[in-house]
Amino acid sequence: MSGKADAWLSDRIACSGDLSHRLNECSSQRAEGELSNRWQPANPCRYPFSYAHYNAVWLYALYCLAQVDPSYRQRAIDMVKASHSCFIVKGRGIWWKIYADGSGPEPGRGFGGLDHYKLYVMYRLLDPGRTVLGSEIADVEELVMKDYRRFDCSQDLGLGMILWAAHFFPEEAWARTVAARCLDRLEEMWVDKGAHGGYFARAPWARNVLVVFANCGVGMGLQAALSTSLVPPGQAGAWHARIARMHSYLEKHVGDDDEYAEKAITWVMLCNSRFPGWLCVGNVPRLADAGAKAVPATTSTSMPSMSSGAPSAPAGGVDAAYASAMGKLAGAVTRQPAQPGVTSASGHK
Repeated sequence: MSGKADAWLSDRIACSGDLSHRLNECSSQRAEGELSNRWQPANPCRYPFSYAHYNAVWLYALYCLAQVDPSYRQRAIDMVKASHSCFIVKGRGIWWKIYADGSGPEPGRGFGGLDHYKLYVMYRLLDPGRTVLGSEIADVEELVMKDYRRFDCSQDLGLGMILWAAHFFPEEAWARTVAARCLDRLEEMWVDKGAHGGYFARAPWARNVLVVFANCGVGMGLQAALSTSLVPPGQAGAWHARIARMHSYLEKHVGDDDEYAEKAITWVMLCNSRFPGWLCVGNVPRLADAGAKAVPATTSTSMPSMSSGAPSAPAGGVDAAYASAMGKLAGAVTRQPAQPGVTSASGHK
């Protein structure tokens, strides 16, 4: 890999080590009963709750790092073993949000409508032979197989994330079914703004509502799906064009809501949509064997370093908008509050 890619990877490994340490502290203290009083300020975890979606995304990050250093696969497996029973109610669903100590779901919250799909994919990526996560895979597989034929989602970000999840197994019936329904619904939710571009509405009944980071999630999911057979060849050109028009519109309107412009999630997601890289499974490097150093499948997977200031664009050629978004991200990260806030949606008439 290039020097910049190595620097970027070193930064990410350092970050993963810190986060894994925090997760392990929480897991061990939960096992010893030390976190039985729910959330306390002295707890090692920064936030009082954990989302199943965030677990799934973190597992994917560890999966990617495992292609460079195989020890990360065991970290991910340990995380599944520690968290799976906290999130699942067998045969019924996945709790959308639980206490960080794993002691139960957040009061007033129910099952996530999509989390079983994402966890199913991540568990299978980590253990394709089902030798160590066989029971965990079976638990979420049961939920997916019961649900996918009646799958119906009407939220922008949810549609993007399910397209992303489906692209890992594009030949399987459940993936093809949910992907086709996602594409149909996104077709319905596209808002064409003429020469200015366009965006995906928050929901079919909220066509005037634009959520920037959620549109970026749609962009990620569409690009992942377009890298597989999930999108019919005759439709691919239209979807590529919409992605480009969406990016154009978002770059003009991302600052319309002052709160959005201050949130790191906006810029993280914009960067991911502009340059999905390893979020598309075909770009993830593969180890030749357990002891080999990974070699990227394509030069476009090289990543910029974020160790200081605004990074340069990654190898493979990315336009100025990506570099600008990375710079905004670096600034937004330094302004984040101690606790997460709630962002509001911008209204676009």
